[in-house]
Amino acid sequence: MDNTTYQLSLLITERCNLRCSYCYCDKRRESTMTIETAKQAIDEAKVAIGDSQLRLLLMGGEPFMEFDLICQIVDYVRTNYHDHQVIVKTVTNGTLVHGAVQQWLTENKDIFHTCLSLDGSREVHNRNRCGSYDKIDIRFFLRTYGANAEVNMVACPENMDQLASSVIKLHEQGFRVKCVLADDCHWDSSRDPDRWAKQLAILSEYYLQHPEFMPFSQLCESLNYVGNHTVPEICQPDHNMHCIDTQGVRYGCHRCTPYFNNGAWYIMPKDISLMEYKVIHDECYRCPAQIICCSCPALVASLQYDARLGAAMCAMFQVTHKANAALIARMFVECPEHIRIRQMNNATKRDFIIGAQMILNDLKI
Repeated sequence: MDNTTYQLSLLITERCNLRCSYCYCDKRRESTMTIETAKQAIDEAKVAIGDSQLRLLLMGGEPFMEFDLICQIVDYVRTNYHDHQVIVKTVTNGTLVHGAVQQWLTENKDIFHTCLSLDGSREVHNRNRCGSYDKIDIRFFLRTYGANAEVNMVACPENMDQLASSVIKLHEQGFRVKCVLADDCHWDSSRDPDRWAKQLAILSEYYLQHPEFMPFSQLCESLNYVGNHTVPEICQPDHNMHCIDTQGVRYGCHRCTPYFNNGAWYIMPKDISLMEYKVIHDECYRCPAQIICCSCPALVASLQYDARLGAAMCAMFQVTHKANAALIARMFVECPEHIRIRQMNNATKRDFIIGAQMILNDLKI
């Protein structure tokens, strides 16, 4: 997120038609936002940020449980903010995107982008996502968004050993891939970092052999910030982002709302502003990767009181940084025409090389 973009997240519904195994949302809650609440939140955000672009993220639950509300919000944006200073996005499980929904998405793709939640193959996806693979029209997303077709996938202990094959399948279908490590699950520091490292190694080899594919998000870290000691843009609740829940209450981000903040990875009430936490533990300040590590204040706050879980996540992050450094270093030597680096100017390349060297030399895992 850059200095000219502000993100407003609207939790438009708490309802969902799936019960995914790694989902930590409060399934007892089923409220929905009114159009009046949505309009007020958009207007107030635009007044506050002036000429900066507003990125409007419509969240659930499953957002398309409230398709009519989505249509009303987009119509309101078109009517009142037709200068294109508002873009609208959502993430969907895809099971309700058929018929009239597909037609509407096609007609509104100039302002509204939909990212698909998909974990890979039918077998891997169905393991944690309620057997929903065959209810998704995957080809629609590829046909509609083309080179911008994007998938959000979740890595968890249950699908870790198939992660690389899942990412590769999604790439070869035509998707860009964003991957997050699941919150609120039982990561094991004695086992999972090694499993994660093996999957990242497989993917690194794949990307070196397929220079046309941009690596998935976990292997696209901005190591240049380590090299030039500048601070990357990160989520800053109530500075470059905030969230409005279904009842119109403002929070720093969606992770702070009662709907999301209810599981084992719990943010204590005294920490809910997310203004205090920058690192998981004190040792982070001595880590060469600290400047690019764990940019989510909500995640950091939720790990403060669980030493075991904090250690497990720290180990996973260190593996990620090391894999990124090794991959970028090999790209410059073995695959200089890779899409990841071929458009970089010389100064940026230098910063990436310095950052990778610092991680490889100084990050001890």
